[in-house]
Amino acid sequence: MSAFASLVSTQPKKAARSVSLPVAAFAETWEERPSAAVEVGLRLVSEAEVQTAMAEANAYACKMHEGGALEPWIACYNDSLMRGIVARATCRPGDLAASWFDRPEDDIRDALTPAGLRLLWDELAALQVETSPLARGLDDDGVASLAAQLAAGALSKLPAEDAERVRRYLRVVAEALGG
Repeated sequence: MSAFASLVSTQPKKAARSVSLPVAAFAETWEERPSAAVEVGLRLVSEAEVQTAMAEANAYACKMHEGGALEPWIACYNDSLMRGIVARATCRPGDLAASWFDRPEDDIRDALTPAGLRLLWDELAALQVETSPLARGLDDDGVASLAAQLAAGALSKLPAEDAERVRRYLRVVAEALGG
C-alpha cells in the first residue's frame, strides 16, 4: 500500500449529510440538551440494520400493546421503527463510524421530541432518494408538469402533513438551484 493510500484509509469518512438540529428538536427533559443548534450527521443504514430495527420495533409494540387493538400497535411499531432507523443513521458529521448519541437506541427516545425525530427521518428519506440508483429524476416534461401543478395549487389539495413534507423536499430542490 502506498503512503498516500495508507494515510487516506486512516482518515474518517464524513457523514453523507449534515443536518442542523435546532434546540427545539431536543426534549426539555433531556439532561444533555444543547443550548444552541447542533450539527448531526446522517449515513445510509444497511439492510441488516433495518431488519434489526424492525425486529426491535415489533418486540416493543407487542410489549406495549399486548392483546390490544391493532391501530395503536401499528402506530407504536411505526414510531419505534422510525426511532430505531434514525438512531442507527445518526453519526458525527466528520466521522460516519462515530454515533452521534452515546447509546443510540436508548438515547434517541429521551433526547428528541417527536418533531425532532421526524425532521431527521425526513432528512434521511431525502438522502436515500438523492443517492438511490432506483430513484429516477424528472425529465424536462416532468419538470414542466410539476411546475404547472404547483402553480395550479396542488399543495393545497394535499393533507397538511403531506403538504409540509412536499414543501421540505421543495426546499431541498430550491437550495440546490441556488434559491
